[in-house]
Amino acid sequence: MYRLYGGNTMIQDGQLLNYIGGKWKRSRASEYQDVRNPATAETMVRVPLSPPEEVDEAVQAAQAAFPDWRRTPPVQRIQYLFPRYAQRDKTKQASNKETEKALSVR
Repeated sequence: MYRLYGGNTMIQDGQLLNYIGGKWKRSRASEYQDVRNPATAETMVRVPLSPPEEVDEAVQAAQAAFPDWRRTPPVQRIQYLFPRYAQRDKTKQASNKETEKALSVR
């Protein structure tokens, strides 16, 4: 299972959650797209085909958050990226699993 910094889970019960207003939320979508491992055809996660009102909700939340984010000093903003950078090896491993590539050693 993939996790983001702070222990928040972005996948629940095999479904990718939407990030809206600072929280991971299950979509109200009635349709999903499977993301499959091309080597095994195993479904890795189901991605919601979010309805327009849900997309609008996400856009409104982003627009509301932008003024504060814009005033946030770059040194503080970059702190949000460090945990993601630290997760790069896990992401690389997941990507390699998807494509069945061996990890390179550096």
